[in-house]
Amino acid sequence: MNVRHAIVAATPVVVVEDDNDTLELYSMSLRAAGYDVRPARTGAEALDLVRRVHPRVVVTDLTLPDLGGVELCKAVSDAGLPGLEALIVVSGSGDQDLLSGVRAAGARDVLVKPCLPTDLEAAIRRALS
Repeated sequence: MNVRHAIVAATPVVVVEDDNDTLELYSMSLRAAGYDVRPARTGAEALDLVRRVHPRVVVTDLTLPDLGGVELCKAVSDAGLPGLEALIVVSGSGDQDLLSGVRAAGARDVLVKPCLPTDLEAAIRRALS
């Protein structure tokens, strides 16, 4: 195993997405790249995971069944989690006010859907470098 793969394999990433197909696609792709992916389908599930796992990266959709993406980003940012390096939002909305609100709530990067798994992986790599 090379050093880069060893570092990636030790990198917990929480992926929050309520669409099962998208969650599966992102999770499979990031696992294939060597990340320790922890999937969540709701904001509450994501908050529980981030408190237990202490991920280096949280990737979230903005539209969740129980909590808005802005609120989730704010809650994760306010939690002061050790080791958290980035919140990355993947959104189907291009609304600039919404995306500005997400950045103000702590998101480091915003990707607009459709977002290829390779683009998501590149955003994670940028956040960790």
